Amino acid sequence: MLKSPSLAQRAIVREQLVETAEQDNQKLIELLRSNLRSDITFSSLESLWILTRLAAMNESNWQAALAHPRSEVRMWAVRLIGDWPETAGRYATQLQKLATQESDPEVLCQLACTAKRLNPQDGIALARALGNKSHMNEEVNFPLLMWWAIEPHLTTGRTALMEWLGEKETWKSPLMVATVGERIVRKLLSTQSRKDASDVGKMIRAALEVDPKATSGLLRGFDQGIANRVSLDLPNDLIESVLAAGGGSLSLRLRLGDEKALADALKLIGDAQTPLSERRSLIQTVGLIRSAKALPELKGLIGGKVADELQIDSLYALESIVPPAELISLIEIYSQLPPEVQQSLLRVLARREITATALLEAISMGKISQQSISTEIRDLLASHPGDKWQEQLATLLPKGKPLNDEETRLELKRWGDRLQNSGGDPYQGKTLFAEHCGKCHKLFNEGGEIGPDLTRYNRDDRTTLLLSILRPSQEIREGFQTFQALTADGRIITGFVVDQNDEVVTLREAGGQSVTLPRDEIEDMKATPKSVMPEGLLENLSEQQVLDLFAYLQSGQPLGR
Repeated sequence: MLKSPSLAQRAIVREQLVETAEQDNQKLIELLRSNLRSDITFSSLESLWILTRLAAMNESNWQAALAHPRSEVRMWAVRLIGDWPETAGRYATQLQKLATQESDPEVLCQLACTAKRLNPQDGIALARALGNKSHMNEEVNFPLLMWWAIEPHLTTGRTALMEWLGEKETWKSPLMVATVGERIVRKLLSTQSRKDASDVGKMIRAALEVDPKATSGLLRGFDQGIANRVSLDLPNDLIESVLAAGGGSLSLRLRLGDEKALADALKLIGDAQTPLSERRSLIQTVGLIRSAKALPELKGLIGGKVADELQIDSLYALESIVPPAELISLIEIYSQLPPEVQQSLLRVLARREITATALLEAISMGKISQQSISTEIRDLLASHPGDKWQEQLATLLPKGKPLNDEETRLELKRWGDRLQNSGGDPYQGKTLFAEHCGKCHKLFNEGGEIGPDLTRYNRDDRTTLLLSILRPSQEIREGFQTFQALTADGRIITGFVVDQNDEVVTLREAGGQSVTLPRDEIEDMKATPKSVMPEGLLENLSEQQVLDLFAYLQSGQPLGR
């Protein structure tokens, strides 16, 4: 019956055999062992599962399973051996042999998973054998599984790992070059340790012996690894290795204080033919190194006929370079700025008490309308202390009270009834989503990445969906907890953590902009119970618009064109 084509039937028989064998039926166990060794149908896998549950697998059984003609049996044998890492070492040689000979993608993926679970010596040896499987570079999962297998051994087995990674033969594998090496470098550079950085240099030098192209993934990892580092306290041997491999990127040379690099960067920033992504990256790097020589170029972009993103990046770069008075002077060109740039300027001005005071004065004088102050900006202004300040803020920008429990209950019932009894147009709703929600949330692969992706959210639960809009701070999903940081220069930055290491923390604000803060410049940082999502979304929509929006939010699939 173990050969039955019915999975349900085999499961029933499996349980019956387990019960029978548990009564010390040695004859049945021997039959199962024989079936595992000799049968080439699905029943051999069933025998493996039963024997494993009975703890009746001996060494010869495991060896037979690892060499079995059915790939499913080999895969499950690898998986089950990994479940007992304290005894898995007995089969390390067989696992390495299998990794060398195996061609089945699923078995190779499982070998990578098991390599993570073994002790450093055996896990690294197994990963080393798998690293030669160049054809698996195109497999969807295997490259990242290989990185997953190696990552824990960077700590527990560094010496043995570097013996492998420091050999030029390692970097003849496209798999190691294209994916794994990049992630190893990023991980090592994230520790800020000079020893770890020196190991990166060893890897680059080994790859360079093969071919400069073999260093491509390592150099990508290097550029990413230093992207958010304020200082570049790196060993000379690493810098020399990067430059020798042709990795002296403009960004690296900027970070190293190369004056010619700064001149080249400013020229590219000002050149409309430079790709937008490159211009943005260079502006952000200039802001990170806080070069005053970049001020004319940055100021020239704000209010200019360039993309909003370039103006916003320039504004954020200026904030880290110029004194508050120069930021206040930008109020004079506020009306000339595009809406998104206006909001970014308001956010920058609201951060410091001195610039926030100038912002309130501009509002009172009519230079900036009250209606342009979003809930996010209003909350940021309210973060500054002082009774007099709070009174002035309440007078100039009065804030409605949040819904209490009873008001929320009534609103849930009112909108629940309307949505239950009336339909909306999902196509109109899609337009409303893009306008009111899509900047932060993604739905069906369209939208921003500030808040959670709503595609896999339980959108059929209308009550929960309504509650998350009426009271967005009621429940904040994991990974989107809001933090507020106070810096040494008096700025208040609010957002959720998207990246951090021993040197910096990067917060993403409600506007989508990321702000990188050196840890030694953060005076205080604390979690807040408030979501970055503003309250009162439905107040700005007509009843029909709400019906349309929910028709789209609760769509089961993307809309056709």
